[in-house]
Amino acid sequence: MTELESVIADLADMDEKSASRIGRALAGVKAYAESGGPADPAEPIESILQDLLTDVMHAFRFVGVDFDSSLGAAREQFVSERIAEPEKERNGEKCPCGKAHTRAEHGYAGE
Repeated sequence: MTELESVIADLADMDEKSASRIGRALAGVKAYAESGGPADPAEPIESILQDLLTDVMHAFRFVGVDFDSSLGAAREQFVSERIAEPEKERNGEKCPCGKAHTRAEHGYAGE
């Protein structure tokens, strides 16, 4: 099983709202990795995400949309969604992936 497949399988252990958001994104990541482009599904997920983000940046430039301002708006939306999550999840008592580690250990540091 690839790292990407393993991460997708972990969605089953998450709450429905988080699994839905992350699942939609990972479905796109999986399709991108399987498209025959620079990423390969067997690569580490970080490499796949970096390749995807690079191509997304090229797409933003091509269509004439400012990537940095869109990233800022997306970051604000992400923060507002995070704030709306239950208090116990925001405080590190439970990581949304359902694993026995804190949110900070999963990369949600500073929240």
